[in-house]
Amino acid sequence: MSIRKEKIKVYEMTCTSCENRVEKALKQLAGVKYAKASFSGQFAEIEYDNELCSMNNIKDAVKNAGYSTEGS
Repeated sequence: MSIRKEKIKVYEMTCTSCENRVEKALKQLAGVKYAKASFSGQFAEIEYDNELCSMNNIKDAVKNAGYSTEGS
């Protein structure tokens, strides 16, 4: 088990409901231990087991929740 901590940019969040959607999507991923999003800072902090989850899984979950991890 290898726990990693990452901070990624998440664009298009405009309120606390957006934060909650991103956090919920991330927490549903296998291996994610902690997720906290900030709409004012436009980022998410994630703590996850990289044997169960990858950065691609994380970015896909954010995208599927309706937000972007890439600058527009």
